[in-house]
Amino acid sequence: MAKVTVGRLEGQIEKVEGFRVRVTRDGRDVGGDKKELASYPFQRAGFRRSTVRDWTESRFHRYYPEFDVEVLLANGQAAKPRRHLDGVRDTY
Repeated sequence: MAKVTVGRLEGQIEKVEGFRVRVTRDGRDVGGDKKELASYPFQRAGFRRSTVRDWTESRFHRYYPEFDVEVLLANGQAAKPRRHLDGVRDTY
């Protein structure tokens, strides 16, 4: 699997999933870090009725357990964990 910076990973997730994310570690935004991570492994967006929590656990933490992630609404606010992904995408 190719290696990418954190910022590039955020862009890959946005392209596939249809929403922006903010990758953090210990509460700090690490989007500008040069650390190289595995590319986002998915080609298709997560199921629309999955929740933000489901997506975070099954798609993000599964591959990037050392980081945390916030799923962002179009206005830049973090989506609540129980919000469905289709509701997040609809804000864009």
